[in-house]
Amino acid sequence: MRRLAVVCLLIYGCEVSPEDDRHDHQVLSNDQSSYFHIKAKILTDVRVGRELQLHLDKGRKEPGIPGSSEFRLQELEAFVLRDDPKEQGEAVTEAAFYSPSTRTYFYHYVGGPNRIDVWMGPFALNMLKR
Repeated sequence: MRRLAVVCLLIYGCEVSPEDDRHDHQVLSNDQSSYFHIKAKILTDVRVGRELQLHLDKGRKEPGIPGSSEFRLQELEAFVLRDDPKEQGEAVTEAAFYSPSTRTYFYHYVGGPNRIDVWMGPFALNMLKR
């Protein structure tokens, strides 16, 4: 951690110390902490667990969200997993829409060399208690 502070100070001229870094972690609220925890779980599930980016041919054109009794659209939390600059020729945007009540998410992929737009899910997200 001290090396990071020294490198940052040498390169950017900023004033960061290990004590400042510890303070930043304490400032995070439970909401922010759970946001990052859920996003990390979804990203790991998408990339490592299911490798969804390799199975885009199995996606749908519509979200396919079940009836409002099981999912409430206003309850879904959006997580941007990847957002390439639009001026990039084959820009990709990936997002996940998470339902805390059912602990499931939908995966949305847009772009790439074939300029596809597909939805996948719902997928269960097993959350470990911290």
